[in-house]
Amino acid sequence: MSDRGAEKYERQKQRSREWKKRNPERHAELARAYRARNKEKSDAQNRLNYAIRQGRMERQPCEKCGTTNRVHAHHYDYSKPYDVEWLCYKCHKGVHPVTEEDKRVKFAGASPAVLNGEDNPNAKLSEKDVLQIRAMLGIGISQTKIAKTFDIAQSIISKIKRGVAWGHIR
Repeated sequence: MSDRGAEKYERQKQRSREWKKRNPERHAELARAYRARNKEKSDAQNRLNYAIRQGRMERQPCEKCGTTNRVHAHHYDYSKPYDVEWLCYKCHKGVHPVTEEDKRVKFAGASPAVLNGEDNPNAKLSEKDVLQIRAMLGIGISQTKIAKTFDIAQSIISKIKRGVAWGHIR
């Protein structure tokens, strides 16, 4: 990887760490959703990573290009967690081409159940509703009364107030 590519990767890793610190609940929610959708994959990855930490397995250079930078373990069969092909990030992308849909889903949490705001097909509120709820909270109307007005759970009002839900709407 070029120096510029390595710098970009490190900046992205740092931004990711900072986001996780600022959004621990959302990060935990996304991680749970990913593991639930990909149980067999997660189990295989966890078992392999544990073996690496225990010193029973060792990361190898990329089997396609030979680099030791950003090497991943690629499973062809998740029921065989230790049967992997070692691939660098770029070679691994060649095995799993990423589509625009993959990027959208990954960024949004990969499941309609965790998509933000109006992007979630199950959303009961619109952005306009959220702004109205914030205004009602601002003038002191109780969360219970607001919840009844919009026919939603009071916990949603609480999450809006704390910025946990609909935080992207200001």
